[in-house]
Amino acid sequence: MIRVLVLVTALACLSILVAPAESSMFSTAIKVNGIGISHYDLDQRQKLLRAINRPGDLAALAEEALINERLYLEEANRLGFAVTDEEIAGGIEEFAARGSLGPEQFLREIAKFGVTRDSFVSFVRAGVAWRKVVSARFNPVVAELGILEVEQALAFQPAPTFVSARISEVALSLQPNVAARSRDLADRISRTVTNAGEFAETARSLSIAESRNDGGSLGWVQLDRMPPNVRAAIQATPVGRVTPAVETDAAVFVFFKHELREESGRLGPETTDYAVLRVAPGVDQTARERANEIIARIDSCADLRAVSREFPRGFFRANSIGSGDESRYTLHLARLDADETAIVPIGGSNAIELLMLCSRRASLPVEQRETILGQKRNEKIEDYASNLLANLRASAIISRE
Repeated sequence: MIRVLVLVTALACLSILVAPAESSMFSTAIKVNGIGISHYDLDQRQKLLRAINRPGDLAALAEEALINERLYLEEANRLGFAVTDEEIAGGIEEFAARGSLGPEQFLREIAKFGVTRDSFVSFVRAGVAWRKVVSARFNPVVAELGILEVEQALAFQPAPTFVSARISEVALSLQPNVAARSRDLADRISRTVTNAGEFAETARSLSIAESRNDGGSLGWVQLDRMPPNVRAAIQATPVGRVTPAVETDAAVFVFFKHELREESGRLGPETTDYAVLRVAPGVDQTARERANEIIARIDSCADLRAVSREFPRGFFRANSIGSGDESRYTLHLARLDADETAIVPIGGSNAIELLMLCSRRASLPVEQRETILGQKRNEKIEDYASNLLANLRASAIISRE
């Protein structure tokens, strides 16, 4: 009888010692708009963070996450969103897949750190609920993002490198009455001119291109903007030498290769937009003089289009070419920056063409554009979601017990 009394007394004392400890573990630590977060919840979240190798102050991170999740669930409830068992199962599977694990295998792994299934399910439920809130509120907004946002996003993509060459040119006419002589002369220049000074003098005396006034100098030109045959000739020629003769539809060219360098620039293939105005001689002006007067009046392709209204219908046209496309303007456009002009002779005519580069823009496959647009939309949604959460926290009543 005495033994029984001693045992009962001992158990009573033990219950007195244990009950307060268990009670304090499940007691409320924080309230968010009247909804409690227990010390047990905080302990479980720290264990989960430890299980997934989350760096930082785990106590502070657990507290912040649980406060946010109470707000997630409250907002979802306000909007009438419920989370189904199937959605929770999908969320667990998605989270486990990040570690290349199946759902049950993942739950067993985190259990080794003391994380219960119920506490992880609570974590997933809050995440799924918030995803529903964000999707409902902001997907219709970001769906309106379009091509402009893609172009803006491309402007901040890491720039690749490309090869540029500093070159000079001699251009000779391929009009039928002089074509044979021009080809022979271009071949002779390629074989006999040996230095930059001699090449510059040759350009000043023989070239039909505007660059002759600068000794044929074109400055730095990005090689992948050149016609393929021109690019290949320049790439194959050593620095300080003259290229073999290269023909386009209107002229035969030789180039002097001064320098070569790598630069950073635009992303991916380009589409080049340009405008052309046919200019004929005036009553007391050559076509070139009329073109130079127009050049002095314009600053953009929009200006050139406006000036074109003074000319007969069909004299003005605007077009685009992609990287690698052939055009009689490709070589001229390769030398230009946006809103710069070039005068292009017309074989067998006193008229000329005034060419203006309007813009160069990234020319990406549809799939790549959609990928960039998706990334941009996700970034916008994340911004909107962060702002919404900040507002919810600012208006919430958060108290610590």
